[in-house]
Amino acid sequence: MGDAIKSVDSSGKTSYMKRPDPVEQAARAERDDEENRKRKREKKDAEQRKWEKELKGRKYTCERQVDRSKMGTHAIIDIINQWGLQFFFKPIKGYKPKLVLDFYTNMEIDESEEKIQSKMGKKTVLITPSIIAKYLDNYKRPGHGSTTYPATAWSKTEEEIQKALTDKPLKTDRFVHGKLFEKYRVANKVVHYNLFPHGSEKRPRKEDGEVIFVFGSSEEVVDWAKFIWNQMVKFRQRSGPSKANIPFPAMVTCICESQGVMTPERLLPGTPGPITGGSLEKSKSLSQPPPSETFGLPKSTAKTSSGRIEEYTRIMAAQLQSVQTKQKKLETQMRRTRRDVSAIKRGMLWIAARCGREGDVYVPTEADMRESTPEEPEIEHGVGTSGVGASSSRKKGKEHRKLIIIPESQVYAKAGLFQASLQCVSRKYLVESNGEILLVFLIVSRKSIHSVDNVEVHRLQFNTLSWVKMERIGDRTFNFLSTPGVDMRNSVDLKMNIGD
Repeated sequence: MGDAIKSVDSSGKTSYMKRPDPVEQAARAERDDEENRKRKREKKDAEQRKWEKELKGRKYTCERQVDRSKMGTHAIIDIINQWGLQFFFKPIKGYKPKLVLDFYTNMEIDESEEKIQSKMGKKTVLITPSIIAKYLDNYKRPGHGSTTYPATAWSKTEEEIQKALTDKPLKTDRFVHGKLFEKYRVANKVVHYNLFPHGSEKRPRKEDGEVIFVFGSSEEVVDWAKFIWNQMVKFRQRSGPSKANIPFPAMVTCICESQGVMTPERLLPGTPGPITGGSLEKSKSLSQPPPSETFGLPKSTAKTSSGRIEEYTRIMAAQLQSVQTKQKKLETQMRRTRRDVSAIKRGMLWIAARCGREGDVYVPTEADMRESTPEEPEIEHGVGTSGVGASSSRKKGKEHRKLIIIPESQVYAKAGLFQASLQCVSRKYLVESNGEILLVFLIVSRKSIHSVDNVEVHRLQFNTLSWVKMERIGDRTFNFLSTPGVDMRNSVDLKMNIGD
């Protein structure tokens, strides 16, 4: 029994147990270790696939330059100089989206050594706080142990921070960008894009407000290179269905290329552009109070059903009165618009009839000055030799033309245009057709002044205020009532002479 282990229980009974084989024990331990390593690899691979899936489709929050030349003497210039972050004044070259995505996809974090590694092809990119400080134009980091933020024993309370940033109450535990004080409104932009690219710029969280307060303070000591590195770590370790934008793409692109990772991908410019004085003016609009007479029903505060009905009735009555007021304003505006359109039409017709006369000045009529002007009645000239032209025109839904008969003494032309026609013209018609002003000449026959021999149509060219003779009028047809002393029996033939 040399290979067995003897054991005696409390009752005095003796039993023997086989001694374990050391080789078998070592083999079993090795199998267990291999299974543990396999489970860890499978878990890591599953997490990696999940991370890759989560990264797809995300947007980028690119860094923004602070354009010092367009900021004037704003306090943000002194704040940036105080922190030694003059790198923020330099233009941002851009970023390569696929390169940045590959880096974050393969990144591995070693917090004890304060380093992030990402294997990209045959190269391994390393990012540490020191490398980030070098990227920030050799930013001088504070000594070890001298930083006051972030720290577990930080002394500022939420009330102190809120009072320093704004004099408005928070809305759903968030700040409103437009309601921050001017100094911190600009600091919010710099912090959101260059230091703490999480959440929303327009609605900073309390955590964002804390960083904004520290950035604008001259009493704190912060290692901003380490702070940026920590934000990259938090981005990778963030759990849940978060779809946060990918941070610091311009910095990652520059560091990857400086360590030998070169790709043919072109640089994309960061959007939005630099922070300038114009962007500050734009952000001030967010601080304006909301317009009055806004629509929307406030929540009832009554506890009983009858009280709520009465309260909502009063609210609906007030809303109805507001709608009626707006409707009256709209009707007044429409009447004024109709008046203006009528005045413009009369002015255009006046110009067309007197084109070329020197010394004439248009004088508005009483109708132009009235609050509203009724629409001008349309004069229909539709009866031809058989009346078919007018009826077919109405059936097709064509607009009726406004024809104004102009006395011969009021017809003028520039530079002797169509003078040969003027010598033989018997009647002239000013026609509005398809948005154009046309002048139609009925030219009498040389054999008899009581019959029409030809027709000429001229179009008013507005930019030069000159008449241009039309060779074709397309499918347009002009039908005129027969005038005393003029034979219109040849009107169909005359139409064919100038039509298609």
